[in-house]
Amino acid sequence: MADPAPRRLAAILCGDVVGYSRLMAADTEATVAALRDSRERIARRVAARSGRLVDFTGDAFLAEFPSALDAARGALEITRDLEQRDAGLPEQRRMRFRLGVHLGDVIEEQERIYGRARAGRGPDSRLTG
Repeated sequence: MADPAPRRLAAILCGDVVGYSRLMAADTEATVAALRDSRERIARRVAARSGRLVDFTGDAFLAEFPSALDAARGALEITRDLEQRDAGLPEQRRMRFRLGVHLGDVIEEQERIYGRARAGRGPDSRLTG
């Protein structure tokens, strides 16, 4: 039997856009522009909290942090930043992210991480990024 992969404790922040398909159907160009801006803002907020943006595919992202407190504070800062950006937009054009924080063991292979998450996606979701 092969040696088990080494594990380490990590705080994970995951998120995705609420109503992404509706936003895309209403105005693809504006949605893509807002998503591009969101990615830049999220990456800055994650880095400011000593985190690492592991993956950002489509409208979803996965980030890891050295502590759960950093992940939670990062989530609050991301939410506030995006709310301020969208404050002048009509309600139906605002881009909101559904965010979840998880603390648990992960396996790291190169730049990707794998593990189990219990933060908002069902009782036994798997995370990869």
